[in-house]
Amino acid sequence: FIAISGTHVFGTALLAKGTIRWLNQLFLLGIVVNIVLNLFFIPQYQALGAATTTVVTQFFVIIGEIILVARVLKVGKLAWLLQTIAFALSFFAATYFVTEWIEAQWLIKFLICLFLGVLLAIVLKLLDVKAVLRLLVSASA
Repeated sequence: FIAISGTHVFGTALLAKGTIRWLNQLFLLGIVVNIVLNLFFIPQYQALGAATTTVVTQFFVIIGEIILVARVLKVGKLAWLLQTIAFALSFFAATYFVTEWIEAQWLIKFLICLFLGVLLAIVLKLLDVKAVLRLLVSASA
């Protein structure tokens, strides 16, 4: 879910900048990675191998898109790239923990995951709380 969601966000940013050729090349590379991994893992692990290689491929593509966004949009900060990757991996782990280990209704689990995502974004300095508050104040004025 995290990788697919991220590819929509970063892919849209790249499409808006007109880099469809680079995106297509990245997706083609992702297809090759998926096929190669499937050749190794499906014979031994069957469906679990296919599922695992799909998730690995999705994270490969999202990391590629993050790198492209950093270059195309001239973000250029390695710290931002590492923060984004740390957020994705941390959020994935937190979401897995919440959905698998906490006994609650789906809405409660969703709200916990939402809270954890916002908290992680703040802790990793991907979300500027002061800027969000200024935006909310200016929007209500």
